[in-house]
Amino acid sequence: MLRRLREAGATFVALCVMGAFASALVVAALAAGFAINGKLWSQEAAAWVQAVGSLIGLAVAIFVPWLQHRHKCQGEDDAERKVVARMVDGIHEELETSFKIFNSRFGDMVKKSKEGTAISNIFRVPKDPFPVYRAWAGEIGRIGNRAVRTNIVETHVYVMGLMGTLETNNELIEALDQAEREEPSAGAAILDTLKSEAAKSHAKDRVDRAARESKDYGDKLRRAVSDAHGAIDCLREAIDTAKSQERQPGPPWWTRLGNWIKAQNAKCKEADTA
Repeated sequence: MLRRLREAGATFVALCVMGAFASALVVAALAAGFAINGKLWSQEAAAWVQAVGSLIGLAVAIFVPWLQHRHKCQGEDDAERKVVARMVDGIHEELETSFKIFNSRFGDMVKKSKEGTAISNIFRVPKDPFPVYRAWAGEIGRIGNRAVRTNIVETHVYVMGLMGTLETNNELIEALDQAEREEPSAGAAILDTLKSEAAKSHAKDRVDRAARESKDYGDKLRRAVSDAHGAIDCLREAIDTAKSQERQPGPPWWTRLGNWIKAQNAKCKEADTA
């Protein structure tokens, strides 16, 4: 509502300025006719007034639709920016909230663990961990800021990689637990026979292999957690930078006009060279 009032006010002010300019032109034409002919009104002055009026009418006929179209485009741009802002904020909030919960339940423990040790805890990954991102995935291209758009995609690549790493670590820890439970009973039937010794040796090898794999994968899990946190930090910085740039006023119209003229001259030079 406030935006529409501002647009209506801007249109009214523009029309008032044009009316004042037209009045000044008419007065100038009358003054010129009086100065030339010594009369307040003459056929030449009337012709000049008519010509000026025609030009003013043409200018109004062009300017008013242009101004209305400009306000319509601004309204559409504002609506698009609001949709994109909701998309970016929703995806960002989902990531921040999900990792806050992840850190409280699992991530902080992973970061405190030592290199070369297994992560023996199990973290169950949700079937659909990021529904907001999934809902907006097809609309990511609408984000005009390249840094924000790229960081959103990269962050979810790292995060989904972390989800896969967590699932694999869960499988390794479960395999290790199962091997440790089976080891004591491997040779329980005939304790003094070669068969029992071979069975116990085989069970011990399974435990050692599972323990070694879980330790190696513990380092991969630590790196995956660190990479995901780094990606989220980069995304947060990109979003903050984009928002601060939006709050800054744009260049004045004469600067934009000069840039446009330079761009057109550059295109003309490229066409001449080709």
